[in-house]
Amino acid sequence: MNVNLTQSASDALKKILAAKESDKPVRLYVAGFGCSGPSFGLAFDDKKEDDLEANANEIDFIMQTELFEQYGDFTIEYVDEDARKGFILTPSVQPESGCSSCGGSCAV
Repeated sequence: MNVNLTQSASDALKKILAAKESDKPVRLYVAGFGCSGPSFGLAFDDKKEDDLEANANEIDFIMQTELFEQYGDFTIEYVDEDARKGFILTPSVQPESGCSSCGGSCAV
């Protein structure tokens, strides 16, 4: 498992870690699903038995083995422009998405 961080993502995560005074690793997880596919999130969490570990820019990350097997490595970016502010998690294996029309009749 590899996690690639942009410099802005590394700086933002280190700021958050310092403010939280947390020594827990950062978990990558599926935050939800929509017509355009899964959305991914970050959270501080304890390592569990089935987790994989990685370190990027002196930040520890964890991820369920199943998530890695499905989506591969991740790149994490941080944006802070106009109305957009936050982390963008991009898996190396692009997830399948729905129709993106949001007509409400997607067959899942």
